[in-house]
Amino acid sequence: MARTFDEFTESAKHVLVLAQREAQRLEHARVGTGHLILGLTNESDDLAARLLRDSGAQLPALRTALIDRLGLGSTTAGAIHGLTTRAKAVMSMAVEESERRKDRFIGTEHLLFGVLREGQGAGIDILAAVGIDVARFRKRLSQELNNRPGPA
Repeated sequence: MARTFDEFTESAKHVLVLAQREAQRLEHARVGTGHLILGLTNESDDLAARLLRDSGAQLPALRTALIDRLGLGSTTAGAIHGLTTRAKAVMSMAVEESERRKDRFIGTEHLLFGVLREGQGAGIDILAAVGIDVARFRKRLSQELNNRPGPA
């Protein structure tokens, strides 16, 4: 079943905008998994943001960890050239997770699951850098999704 961008929730779309802003702020040429984690943490009060914050993820510490991991870029402000290969894989995994769960939408929880499932790259590294046990966190996210009432 082909999914479209229209099936992303407003929060998920906003996370992508926030991730792009983070990449621009750090002068990185592409939006990667680390920027997605920053965007997810910065989104208001949805499941992914709540779980990240409850696990101790704070935006300033994550941003510092991302800078430590990738450094500051040198791209012209605003010159974002799409997603990294890993971020593209995360998007595909988010769609797959939504389909697997028979959800009618792709939400921030699916994006977060995609980052965790992808399992490598800056997104995973910055979560670990701020003390999050990624395997335990993935299990917790899966439990939260399993405890939701029926297909959303």
